[in-house]
Amino acid sequence: MFEPRNRKLFVMGRVFWIIALCCALTGAVFADDDDERPNLQGTWRVTLLPGAPNQFFSLMEFHKGGTMTEEASSPNHTGSIGVWKKIRGHGNFAATFELFRDSDGDEVLDGRFRVRLTIHLLDDDTMTGTFTVDLLTLDGTTQVGGPFPGLPLEGTRMKVMRE
Repeated sequence: MFEPRNRKLFVMGRVFWIIALCCALTGAVFADDDDERPNLQGTWRVTLLPGAPNQFFSLMEFHKGGTMTEEASSPNHTGSIGVWKKIRGHGNFAATFELFRDSDGDEVLDGRFRVRLTIHLLDDDTMTGTFTVDLLTLDGTTQVGGPFPGLPLEGTRMKVMRE
């Protein structure tokens, strides 16, 4: 058996290794989140339906913590609010946002869209992907049209430009 002094050192040694292991594992998980490259956070200039006659443009901002905002060039729509997350695979992300529309231009919002994106970052500054559009009732509880899946998108990260 251990003497009291040796037993105390043995227990302290075990406690030290358990604490060290916990700190190492916790640090690895958090470091992975912050150091992910490429990283979606930031503002992106996005072309939806690139090359099509009805292509349109969007500014998408992906915030730390998994929220996003979006503003599109299409008429009669509000700005969009949504969420995003990292998904399986290097540089892969998913996002969902919703917006309201005024389909007849009478300044009364009468519809709602849900847009689901799958994004792949080719590098730190270039994205490609697809999006699906669902038409919803104004309260967002019922899908009344769509889905319209697999529509292409591409984008580039917005950068600070000198005067």
